Amino acid sequence: MADHEGLKALKNNESISRSYRIQEVIPRIRIHFDATIDGKTFRSTSGLVGWDLRGNLMVLKTVIHKNVPSPFATEAYACLEGTKLGISLRTHSVRLMGDSKTIIRQCQAISTDKSVIGAIIRDI
Repeated sequence: MADHEGLKALKNNESISRSYRIQEVIPRIRIHFDATIDGKTFRSTSGLVGWDLRGNLMVLKTVIHKNVPSPFATEAYACLEGTKLGISLRTHSVRLMGDSKTIIRQCQAISTDKSVIGAIIRDI
């Protein structure tokens, strides 16, 4: 009973202060992607490199694609592989970074893309 009374007194005298802040979602992993294409054989290669917040290398991945119709599709496939890699790492937040502004703009657009790479963009 003495312990219980002591806890009761402590609860009454102690003031609890809570502050709520909106936490900004900071990407835990940055995935850089790039792609190359061989126009004669219609094959492309996607290279992916993943870094954590401290700048430590976390993952490397290379994927070879066959029957790629255009250089834009090559970059779209690289972005798609980066998205899949981010999902497979099971982290809270991932930032994808690439050098194709066209693909990034189409991924961020609200309207549906009806070009050759529209299906890849929908998958991303």
